[in-house]
Amino acid sequence: MGSADEGKLKATAVVLAGGESTRMGRNKAFLPLRGRTLIVVVVEALRMLFREVIVSANPGPEYASLGCRIVPDAIPGKGPLSGIHAGLAGAGYEHVFICACDMPNPSPSLIRMMHGRALRSGTVVPMSARGLEPLFAFYMKSSLGRVEELLSAGLFGVHLLPGMLGAEVVPYSEVAGIDPSGASFTNVNSPDEYERLIRDEIDFSGPGARIS
Repeated sequence: MGSADEGKLKATAVVLAGGESTRMGRNKAFLPLRGRTLIVVVVEALRMLFREVIVSANPGPEYASLGCRIVPDAIPGKGPLSGIHAGLAGAGYEHVFICACDMPNPSPSLIRMMHGRALRSGTVVPMSARGLEPLFAFYMKSSLGRVEELLSAGLFGVHLLPGMLGAEVVPYSEVAGIDPSGASFTNVNSPDEYERLIRDEIDFSGPGARIS
């Protein structure tokens, strides 16, 4: 690896961008944010941390400018679990961080702490104020077969993954000590949530700097 990768995590980050965005009414990955788009903000943030960043989505010209490898679903139509499956299959590293494309404030400190746990435990899922966060978590490429078992059984809920994979759960008290606002888990599923994101914008490119 070149000097540009020094200090970056020897892991793959997978940005899930294959959702239908039915509640939003348009592809939320390309909603404007900070003069860019949601997915560009997420990809650029993760590029600062990881040696490899890939996007799980159906290939199309709209993703060309990201400069990332795009991995399509091998088992389509099963929601985020299809994207996780595709991401694990396409990852170049054993440890794989999954992040949804509408989570634009990933805390570097939280991710680095989780990566340290993942080196020991494999699958690591944090707990936020609303519960487990399986779409902001570390998985293992070697778990691909277990994910395929869920898909083959017609079980598509990502909430099943932590238990099935024996995940180490990072308690909310520890997560809040690093990300007290819970901004890492902010996501956008509706126009109201998008308006709230813009109104309460937090930029993690600096040490918790708030954008107004």
